[in-house]
Amino acid sequence: MHVNNTHEEKESLTKRKSTLGIRLFFIYLFCYAGFVAIGVFQYELLSIPVLGGLNLALAYGIGLILFAVILGIVYNYYCSRYEDEADQDTEVEKGGTA
Repeated sequence: MHVNNTHEEKESLTKRKSTLGIRLFFIYLFCYAGFVAIGVFQYELLSIPVLGGLNLALAYGIGLILFAVILGIVYNYYCSRYEDEADQDTEVEKGGTA
């Protein structure tokens, strides 16, 4: 007898995606906290030129924005991969080929 397991599969997929999102969030939070800590405790460092005439504040800020975009791309890649794996597992359970 065929049993529809889509609810459990969706819960598992949602948990994997959530775990990934939380991990990436904390990675970004750590990097952002470094920026804030420099601004609070060593604000003089933010005026030091580092890249092509940009000071550390601008370079770090632009870096944070680019890093957020990269993390978004990584999140999308792995979430798509998780969904593809779940689709393949569903096909195998239904008797199809992977």
